[in-house]
Formats: sequence, C-alpha cells, structure tokens
Amino acid sequence: MRYIGSKISILNEIGKLLSNKGLVEQQLIFCDAFSGTSSVCEYLKNKFQIIANDIQYYSYVIAQAKLNTPDFKFAKLGFDPFDYFNKKGLEYKGFIYNNYSLGGSERMYFSEENALKIDFIRNTIEEWKNEDKITTEEYYYLIAALLESVSKVSNVAGVYGAYLKFWDPRAIKEMKFIKVEKVSSDEIVPVPKAIIFNEKIESLIDKISGDILYLDPPYTNNQYSVQYHLLETIAKYDNPAIKGKGGLRNTTITSSDFSKRGNVEVVFEKIIANAKFKYIVVSYNSDGLMLQKYIENVLKRYGKVETLELIEIPYKRYKTKNLLRAA
Repeated sequence: MRYIGSKISILNEIGKLLSNKGLVEQQLIFCDAFSGTSSVCEYLKNKFQIIANDIQYYSYVIAQAKLNTPDFKFAKLGFDPFDYFNKKGLEYKGFIYNNYSLGGSERMYFSEENALKIDFIRNTIEEWKNEDKITTEEYYYLIAALLESVSKVSNVAGVYGAYLKFWDPRAIKEMKFIKVEKVSSDEIVPVPKAIIFNEKIESLIDKISGDILYLDPPYTNNQYSVQYHLLETIAKYDNPAIKGKGGLRNTTITSSDFSKRGNVEVVFEKIIANAKFKYIVVSYNSDGLMLQKYIENVLKRYGKVETLELIEIPYKRYKTKNLLRAA
C-alpha cells in the first residue's frame, strides 16, 4: 500500500539498531505508538511482544490483519472469500458508488465498476460479521484486504485528500480482491497475540508500559485524517456526512497535534515525560515541525543523557502529481 511516511525502506536500519543494542531475543515488549500500515510491527513481530496503536481506524484494522492474522481457513463461512469476491458481476450501489465515482457524483476517486465492487465487498463483509459467518480476526483481515485492493485502483497520486484530474491507467483496471501485502515473504510462524489500540498516544501513554517505545509521529502540517479520509470511510463504512470537492468526512476527532505548530512540542514532551518504557526510539524527519535540538533536549531531560544516540538515515521525499485539490 502506498503510504506517506512508510518505514519499509528503513526496516533494516531499525532492526540493526535494536540488535546492536542487544534488545533482540529477550522477549521484550515493543510498542509502536503510530503504527500506520504496521510495517515496523510486522517486521518485528517474531522478535518481540507487540503493542500497536494508531488514532486512525483504518490503521487499527490493518494492524489487526498483519499482527493477529487469521488462519485463512474461513471454516464458518465454508468457502474462500477471495475466490468469491473476484467473480464478475458482484455489484452494489452504496456509499462509495454514490459519493466517490461518476456514477453518483462528480468525484473521480474510482471508476463506476470498481466503486460498485467496493460497496458490494464492504457491505457483504459486514453482513457476514453480523450473521456470525466470520471470526473477528477474519473480519478485520477482509476489511484490510479491501483497503489493500482499493489502493491499487484509486485515482489518486498516493493520498486521498484529492483525486487526479484525469484517469490514471491503473484506476480504470478491474479491481482484484487481494490479500494484505507483507513486508517479507517469510512463512507465518506462531507469535504472541498483539495488543492493539485505536487511541491518541498522548491519551494512551499513561495506561501502557513495556520495554521499547517506538515513536514515528507525523512531521508536517498535513493531517493523515484528511489525506486518508477515504480509507477511514471504507474501513468504518459508517456513511458519514461529507463535504467539499473531495467528499471529506469530519476529521476533528482524529486530527493529530503533531501536525499543528504550537501543539507538537507540548504533546511530544507529555509522551516522553509519561512513558513507562526502558528505551525510546524516535524516527523524525529533518524537515519536520519540531527542531532536532528540541527533540534531543526533551529526551535528555527525561532519560539518561549518556545513552542518547543520533543516527541519520537518507530518506526519499514524497512528491505529488497533478491533481484536483479536495477543498
């Protein structure tokens, strides 16, 4: 899945750091406070007991799918949902078709055909859950698989704050219902059940504890709640009130103070001051709202000064394409 701030490209660096510090193979508790697409947690789930958290519900769903993955037997359902959903002619005119395709609106997020299929799949998953035909783990996994599938045919430049002015070739292809992408090709091995939260970390930090706290907060004033509003709506399928050219849902509750000048320093220090963890690892972009010096000073204030270490990692910037702003 295309995702701003994804740490897939630096997973080896993160793993190397933890290994060099002697923190691997100790059965420690690792908490990712801003799990996003859970690439870091998935990469480390065979090495630590995982706590994952994110304020976005779609991230919570993805974390459940990647960290508490079902066995894919779908015993209660009695058939393979991936085969079923990839049949032709499965259509339903629902919220996505009516609001994010040219079938029911002027928005060009999805082709009409794919919007019909998205609605059918999401509505059917909800019906299966209500009829007790799938387990909780299967429910989350199927929604996450839909989000993965949607990302392959969305007519966007990578985020959903806006749609492209013209149809991208990928967007007019038939959507295939695919499994959630993994960060490695390793076979699934038994791992401890992950503990997953859907809260703001500044509210959660007083209620959790462990060994390693990994902080990878937003670093620009672009809100993930806006940039990925459509994934949130598909995950929740709650038919929200929407507005503007982009059909934005109300994101007030899920907006992050880390993307607000004047708030970011306060909330960062609150987290560090109240963290009940032995080790803290922070990933932050040099172009972020917080200054490096400030981050260092806060970490020194609440930690052992002599243990602070700065590691610089080259990182490719995200660039946007020609699109229609969702004002």
